[in-house]
Amino acid sequence: MILFKILGLCLIFAVCVLGGFYLSLKLKQRCKALHEICLATGEIAHRISLCEERGLILKKVFEGKSLQVSEDENYNVYVSCSALKKEDISLLNEFFLHLGTGDTLSQISLCETYKKLFERAYDSAMGEEQSKGQMYKTCGCLLAVALIIFII
Repeated sequence: MILFKILGLCLIFAVCVLGGFYLSLKLKQRCKALHEICLATGEIAHRISLCEERGLILKKVFEGKSLQVSEDENYNVYVSCSALKKEDISLLNEFFLHLGTGDTLSQISLCETYKKLFERAYDSAMGEEQSKGQMYKTCGCLLAVALIIFII
């Protein structure tokens, strides 16, 4: 009977601690994805200046990254990344909606504008990761200890 109680307490502790570390990891993944997007917008601007085709640019730039970008036959771009927030994805969709709709110089300036927006989002995510990342880990451990004390 005591063995089951000890196993239950260990399970509660493990779940709470892992939950805190999982939330912290999600923040780190969002920072990584936003950093990849910042780098990708610069590369897109470079490839546009070389007059490459839009679909080829998207395939080459986002290949092998945590962000999955695909384009259908109607030139609609679909973005999927579990680490990004809805506002990040909507900003990306807005960027892809305007990409390829003007001349080369306007597209390059569009890339530079969105790169600045993504850099701001990245800086915000880094600040959030630094402040909330440690808090999630600590709260997970404290919650686990509190539950164990309450159950005992």
